[in-house]
Amino acid sequence: ASATGGDGWRVDVRPYFVQARGVYAELGRVHSPVLNNTRTVLAYVPPGAVENVRRRTYADVLLAHDGQNVFNDSTAFAGRSWRAADTLDALAAEGAVRDVLVVAAYNTPSRIDEYTYSYDASVGAGGRADAYLDLLFGDVLALSRAR
Repeated sequence: ASATGGDGWRVDVRPYFVQARGVYAELGRVHSPVLNNTRTVLAYVPPGAVENVRRRTYADVLLAHDGQNVFNDSTAFAGRSWRAADTLDALAAEGAVRDVLVVAAYNTPSRIDEYTYSYDASVGAGGRADAYLDLLFGDVLALSRAR
């Protein structure tokens, strides 16, 4: 938040007081009857919201694909995550980013079908992206709002 005084001075208030790190946790699992699968959904809550437990809305929400790779080395492909929480914590400490809620949905064995809009006969996959987006913007975001 920021305030501007009558003499033109401006004060930027940091998004947190003591808490320097956000937290990530499993929100739950969502099932898609259209895609016929179930996936885990994780969320990263930024430092400012960890301390301010009454905060329920975010100006910025990042939906991340391949959720198992986003935060945790133990679940990431090849054992190395993208370390999104560490990066966002560091950027927040520098004042380089606003608080952002990250909602990360795991992929499934149907990843190529879900991430591409058109069917590719040469690989025998693709064409389910609209259904995947419906899942993200419907059930996945609804799960994050409920928590």
